[in-house]
Amino acid sequence: MDKYYFAIGSYTDKGKGVSLIAIDKEAENIIEYGNFPSIENPTYLCYSKETSNLFSCSESDNHNSKIYQLSIENSIIYQKNSSEKSNDGFCHLTTYKDRIFGTSYSKGSLFEYINQNSQIKILKNIYYSGIQSRAHQAVVNPDETKLYVCDLGNDKLWIHNLNNISEYTAFNIQEGYGPRHLLFDPYSRYLFLLCELKPYILVISLDKNGSPKEIIQRIETHIQNINIQCSPAAIKIHPSGKTLTISNRFMNTISTYIIERDTTRTELKFHSSIDCGGDKPRDITFSPNGEFLVIANQDSDNISTMKFHPLSGLPEGSFGSELKTGSPVCIVNLN
Repeated sequence: MDKYYFAIGSYTDKGKGVSLIAIDKEAENIIEYGNFPSIENPTYLCYSKETSNLFSCSESDNHNSKIYQLSIENSIIYQKNSSEKSNDGFCHLTTYKDRIFGTSYSKGSLFEYINQNSQIKILKNIYYSGIQSRAHQAVVNPDETKLYVCDLGNDKLWIHNLNNISEYTAFNIQEGYGPRHLLFDPYSRYLFLLCELKPYILVISLDKNGSPKEIIQRIETHIQNINIQCSPAAIKIHPSGKTLTISNRFMNTISTYIIERDTTRTELKFHSSIDCGGDKPRDITFSPNGEFLVIANQDSDNISTMKFHPLSGLPEGSFGSELKTGSPVCIVNLN
């Protein structure tokens, strides 16, 4: 394979809905080769390698929000099916086997769907307690026993039984931090939690059952600047597993951390913050070879590529090609 393939979700006021791009392995050339404009404001995309299907959710509060299943054939995107309309605008989507989990920021809710027999049907929906609930992301843990939900408004992680999401407990985060996105360390029993309202990454240990145990580190997502709101957006681990990278929306930077692991604990060490190559970086994802980071810059209407060392996982301080496209907000790796 001489190219890597990605799907981009863009706000449809200026963007093309869902589009496809190809980037060569050196990030010297980006080609946009297909789009599907029929989905209003596709705020998140999820790709199933098992079925080679792309899933998208729409963020619309006019009773027209849906979850869509798309297929890609000969560089053309086709809609296979969709859920019924909902008045809960979805902001995040994840799949697990034949189930789909969607979170609604505006309604503070979690939805569980089943995708069978060419139909996406609702199974359960949960509205979290608290007038400020803002469910932002749902993630299945590595043991495939729990579903974690980041609640930005309630400052909580909701931990659901994956076999019955009606059973769940809460893990409290410091008030006002606004937990946005998390990911699990593939090499230790820790997770990394990115907070939006107070720009920190929290390193949280997990017990033997996969539940959160304690916050063992708090580290800023940027060099302190009291005059600029940071609002970090996305968090990803480099394919080498040695570093972690996040996007700072209102500082227009990409920050990278070295992951330090030993037999007793896992911690982060700040390495650098580099200009993102645009304005308001939202989602980010690495190329499979680890040689570049793809960045969706919402307000500058462009996709930029930042060079990384494939072995160390550290940024090299240079950029590859860029692509002009309207309001990109999410990226998913199709490789």
